[in-house]
Amino acid sequence: MECDRAYWALLKTEARYKCYLPVDKDTSIFESAVYYDRRGVDDRLARSLIMAGAVLSEQGITDRAMKVYKDAEQILKKSGDLEQQGLLHTRIGELYQNSVVHSEEAVFRYRKALECFGEAGLEEREAFAHISLGMLLIENDKDSAEMHLSKSLELARETGSRLCGITAYRSRVYMYKHYGDDSSVIGSARAMFSEYGVSPSNDAECEIYNGVTMSAAKSYMNQGILDSALLLAGRIFPRSVEDSLLLLSLRSELSVAVQDWESAYVNNASAGRIAGELMRRNYENHLQEVERRYDNEVLKNNLQAVRLKGTVLAVVLLMLLLCVTALYFFLKARMRSKDLTYAKALGDVRAMQVELYRVKEESAALVSRVHAGQQEADMLRNELKKVKRLSEDEEDVRQLRRALLCQVSSNMELLSLNGELLGIMENLANICYVYEGSSKISEKVGGALKNIISESSVYPRVEKMLDAAFPGFMDGIVNDYPWLDDNERKLITLMCCGFTTVTVSIMMRSDVPSLNSKKYRLARKMGISGRLSTYLKKRQQEYAANSGSVTL
Repeated sequence: MECDRAYWALLKTEARYKCYLPVDKDTSIFESAVYYDRRGVDDRLARSLIMAGAVLSEQGITDRAMKVYKDAEQILKKSGDLEQQGLLHTRIGELYQNSVVHSEEAVFRYRKALECFGEAGLEEREAFAHISLGMLLIENDKDSAEMHLSKSLELARETGSRLCGITAYRSRVYMYKHYGDDSSVIGSARAMFSEYGVSPSNDAECEIYNGVTMSAAKSYMNQGILDSALLLAGRIFPRSVEDSLLLLSLRSELSVAVQDWESAYVNNASAGRIAGELMRRNYENHLQEVERRYDNEVLKNNLQAVRLKGTVLAVVLLMLLLCVTALYFFLKARMRSKDLTYAKALGDVRAMQVELYRVKEESAALVSRVHAGQQEADMLRNELKKVKRLSEDEEDVRQLRRALLCQVSSNMELLSLNGELLGIMENLANICYVYEGSSKISEKVGGALKNIISESSVYPRVEKMLDAAFPGFMDGIVNDYPWLDDNERKLITLMCCGFTTVTVSIMMRSDVPSLNSKKYRLARKMGISGRLSTYLKKRQQEYAANSGSVTL
């Protein structure tokens, strides 16, 4: 039944969202919202609208998601359901949190959610709301952020929520790391391990434990306590490719700190292979997207051609119908005139018959000429369509060829980079062969490894890859912002090449929060109200649309 299907779709979407599973494909929730709106079931309609807003938010359609949330808010004001009101304020706060312009509105929504959960006595939800509000206040108000995170930890202990507790500890570690307080980072990590154990209890906790453990290991390394840093690094179990890159980078830095150059080289080489694999996957995904768009355009053009053909055929049939109708009325009028004149004079009958036969012959000839002309017109239209399609296909092929040539140049730069790395490996082998048994071998190998670890030989290749794919794109940015320094230009170049935030942080020897702060400050310095990555992506798309380049 329709009622059961609507309720099942609502429960399924709520369950997936509660378990932190993606819901961007759960479009059946929109059918549930339409059903409950038609039936007037306000409580389930509000829940359906909240889940529909979550789906739209994950799809990136924030404007429509905000409109759906506003509709749900109007319904919940009448119902008085504090739990659903608190959840709605949390969802709206998350949307505002992603916008720098509306950060104050996000704080207001999270505070409203706290009030609703507090009045309803939902301590666990109140604890998570404290965490969200504390994370939002880290940038501007450290004391308030620390107060909210401490309150969330107290509520987690009262409710016995392990997930809430370790999430609060992770937020505190992030806050202390943001302000460079290594001692507090280590203290918070120790407190978490003492209270909840040193290992996650399920897969859902692995990401939280990895983040806390990695931050504590870096803080130990910053303080020179390398044994503790190495011990914590051994407890990290990466769950994704990005985690593997961060772990390999941490191990490489620890190996350099203890002057274990061989381990540093192995870890750095592994990180390079993973980064290359990420680049290859991104390229394949982009190529598939280009092919899909091309197929869609072809189907769209074919559909337009079919529609145009149908329109032309309808016009032709309408013209024939008009001609036949006019001919019918014309013949009918002539017959009426013939009947009238027949009554006047019998002698004119033969003359009228001859005239009628002549008119019929002329009409038949006229119809034949109309059919012949129509066939000729159809042939000309078909030829014109073929010429137009061939012209469009040739233009698409030329654009695709230019894009592929740019991509080939970029790939050649990547192959050249791999060749350079092979040359460095051959240089290390020669050093070991020449200086084997000599006291200078450590100095020679160390110098060579420092060159390998540094990114000075990698970044020029990345610049060439960007210039090959987008000739003159970086020069345009430098002309618009001539005050950019070397590090800022380097950050923009790596972001334009499609590297993830984690990969860019590794190549620039920075952690992710610090890199995000740099990106935020640079965006404000450039006069950009939104995110720097969004501005660069839009500028690349405009450049690609004008020049036919392939976006990296």
